[in-house]
Amino acid sequence: GQVAVLVCVMADAYPPHSYANPWVFLEGALRVIHQGEYVGAGHHVAVFDAGGDGRDEFLIGYQLVDARGQVLWTVDCWDSEQLDPLEHHVDHAEVCWLGDAWFAALSGTSWQYWVDSSGHTLWAHRLPHPQFCVVGHGESGVEILVLNQRASTYCFDTDGRELWRGVLPENWPMGRPAGGFGPRPI
Repeated sequence: GQVAVLVCVMADAYPPHSYANPWVFLEGALRVIHQGEYVGAGHHVAVFDAGGDGRDEFLIGYQLVDARGQVLWTVDCWDSEQLDPLEHHVDHAEVCWLGDAWFAALSGTSWQYWVDSSGHTLWAHRLPHPQFCVVGHGESGVEILVLNQRASTYCFDTDGRELWRGVLPENWPMGRPAGGFGPRPI
């Protein structure tokens, strides 16, 4: 059956698990399907039909996971790397469809990533603690707006070119930059 509930630790873990782990998959009667630990798990999960088959998958940290908790892929830059879960976790994931393909913007502690539907990193930028990202239409087409914990904001296009950076005014969104960051699909 379909997963009815996904339970996770969104910050500190309990032994023997690492930061933001474990994740527990439950079916409708709350029977445990799977309990797993995922690479780069953090504060957000994207739930969507990644395979186009009517079943949800989960982008947990740097891994795409099916409804049974099995890893389908790991973002290639972390596939064979050891990471410190506290220092390298996903704070936010934003998935968008561009035509027939989906892409994900991942705000990951010190890096902003743009990855394709196979987990290939198209680009990555080191930033001052990206915490949140939004993908939408802007003046240059599809743009990725990144809000950093340290108050700075960046905007990139899908090729990874920096379009602008700055500090949003205190009364944001009254002073939001030009362009409409709206609902997906794009």
